[in-house]
Amino acid sequence: MVFEELMDLQVPGTKQELQSQVKRVFQTVAGSMGHTPAVCRKSYVHPRLLASWQEGALAEWKASCPKDMPEEDCMFLRWWRETIIPGMP
Repeated sequence: MVFEELMDLQVPGTKQELQSQVKRVFQTVAGSMGHTPAVCRKSYVHPRLLASWQEGALAEWKASCPKDMPEEDCMFLRWWRETIIPGMP
């Protein structure tokens, strides 16, 4: 759910805007999950996901998705391959 919220957001230019956007994302997702934003962030979101978004990687991956594959699936697979698999033992 957080992934879907982040994939269409532009990375803001200031730290304050960034914190505000992240807060809104977690409030939205936590509300639909029935949790607090803190529980949602700590228990359900990989820390590298926010880092990938802040680095602009999600936008880059979205632009390279093939037209015959849903963007969410394409972007998640790219994120998984490039951030999770390389660090696995």
